[in-house]
Amino acid sequence: MDHWGTNFVLSFLRNVDNAANRIVVTTRELTDVTITFHEGTGDIRVFQLLAGESRTETFGFDSTAYPPLTVLTNKAITVESTAKVSVYGLSYVKRSTDGFLALPTPSLGMDYMAVNIDDDRSQIVIVAVQDMTNVKVTLKTETNNACWENDNWYYYNDGVVLELNMMSHDVVNVYCSRETTGSRIESNKPIAVLSGNKCASLPDLALCDHVVEMLPPIAEFGLEFVVPAPSGQRYGAMLRVVALYDVTSFDIKGTNHNIDSRRYTDVKLSQSDVFCFTSNKPVLVVLFMIGKDDDNHDDIYDGDAFLMLIPPVNKYTTEYVFKGNLLGYYTNKAMIIAHRDDTNYISPSVSAFEIIANCDYRVKTVLVNNVKTVTSTKPFAVLQYGYEFREAYGFPAGMRITSYDGKGYINRVFIIRFVSYST
Repeated sequence: MDHWGTNFVLSFLRNVDNAANRIVVTTRELTDVTITFHEGTGDIRVFQLLAGESRTETFGFDSTAYPPLTVLTNKAITVESTAKVSVYGLSYVKRSTDGFLALPTPSLGMDYMAVNIDDDRSQIVIVAVQDMTNVKVTLKTETNNACWENDNWYYYNDGVVLELNMMSHDVVNVYCSRETTGSRIESNKPIAVLSGNKCASLPDLALCDHVVEMLPPIAEFGLEFVVPAPSGQRYGAMLRVVALYDVTSFDIKGTNHNIDSRRYTDVKLSQSDVFCFTSNKPVLVVLFMIGKDDDNHDDIYDGDAFLMLIPPVNKYTTEYVFKGNLLGYYTNKAMIIAHRDDTNYISPSVSAFEIIANCDYRVKTVLVNNVKTVTSTKPFAVLQYGYEFREAYGFPAGMRITSYDGKGYINRVFIIRFVSYST
């Protein structure tokens, strides 16, 4: 299966105040769609889409996963449809926007690894799909990371385990002052997990921007990747590779990197960078657009931080319908990646693919200003992003993913004990 589905469950990270939480639905065929925010008496939106159409529904701050480290009853949002659709989330406020690809419920797993940025209110949001869901979060963090709970900061060290009992549609946000990349999120039943930051200054000289992505289960980590840096913004990008296992090794741009489980390496990229790399063991790969990286008194520039999942090549799929004009005043683009033997299969046709040195894949960046349908008989990737004056968003337009669909869940049991919190 891939990102197309008829049932999705999701939530939104905390952004700066007054952010609008938007859900974008696209379809290949006539379909009826129901979006439900389950808290309280419920907020239900029902509509119909024709083939190739999209619709955006906006929810308020009450749909945000907040306050943190509290089980938020029925805080989830679900999307259900009569035919398969694609679903994207967008947390929007001027100068602090990012979005994510929502993964369909049958693809949700029970083991995840978080990724975010240091010193900018890291977040791990967990959404339960079924009743009696037991979740264990093993923090990967620096000493004395302050995490917010019950209107106070509580301090945690690396390896501390947070344990939660959740019911269907419950949401929890692990919200900390420092980075929690490499934290492990395990459960006895399928869960959705999102990760990012409230407002990340990337790098420190830049103004902060919201960053978020919905994470794939660790079983979806990959070995082979094509990485195109986004173009058009003033400054560059940063690649982050997170290891699942010890003694993970890979070469990027002629430099060998060796990292152990739950650790990562960062590689700064210029706008002209595009390359392929292969790891000896499965890794999670994400791309950050960065903002101002030089103390040059430059306060007028396009682009800023976003967080984008980079799918491995074995997770490319064959059909995408995405809203190119996601934010009308942005410059909206798509990076299309295909094997060199498969570029002619893409419809509508795309010409003048860029050759990637020492790589069998090709890449092409195109402007998109409407709802775009792109198909092929061969797998390929579409990475969507947009930028404007000191703001940006980015996420994959889709990907292949495993259908777990309840298999094996009954055999996984955690004995849960609640940790005591200490200041």
